Amino acid sequence: MKKLLTLTLLSMLTIGLQAQYLDVTDIFFTKAGGSASNPLPSNDLTPGDTVTLWFVFKNNLSGAQDLKMGDSLTFGWSIDGTDQGTLIMSSLTADLTNGSSINAFLRNNYVLPTTPGFSLKICAWPLYNPYAANTDPNNGRYCSDFKGRIPSSLGWLNSDERSFVVVNHSLNFNFGSGNESNAIELFSLTGARVGQYFVGQSGNIALDANLKSGIYILKATADGEISTQKIYIP
Repeated sequence: MKKLLTLTLLSMLTIGLQAQYLDVTDIFFTKAGGSASNPLPSNDLTPGDTVTLWFVFKNNLSGAQDLKMGDSLTFGWSIDGTDQGTLIMSSLTADLTNGSSINAFLRNNYVLPTTPGFSLKICAWPLYNPYAANTDPNNGRYCSDFKGRIPSSLGWLNSDERSFVVVNHSLNFNFGSGNESNAIELFSLTGARVGQYFVGQSGNIALDANLKSGIYILKATADGEISTQKIYIP
């Protein structure tokens, strides 16, 4: 009886050891379409940028179990605690040996929040693989914290000496010598034009008081030449 109990406990322990999972080990951003080998700094992201969101997972399945080409995998993910649905990798394009890791997209074109100094907490976890079911989102789970840059002003200076600086809801501009008739337009990140100004060489514009704090696109036109740049309006 004692021997049977010992064998039963060993069997239960073996089953427990076999219940190992895929593990998400990293989450990061790159420039849109960028390489996973060149991640953006997690604490200095540019508000309003379009980026690619990546995650890394490692094959930690027990019994030296490899993932095979053609296997289907499913992962869950969240942003600030809000579930974002599932990511289904319907067919692996190559084997993933036990103990190896691979990069994958969570979102190919992700638009960062436009609020300066934004913060994000992004988590991902494995849900399904053909070898060991995972019903607990805490198994194999990984979270990363991200922070947006806080710009103090536009800070844009071109080689032709054009400059545009936003201070206290006013735009100080200088198109440089020889540019007497110019245009400045402001657009929201959705593409809506929220301001249009016909100006001289230099001066100051009081921006619309109804413009909310955030990131905008400034379009400057002089002598048929166009420049665009993101600006922060406090």
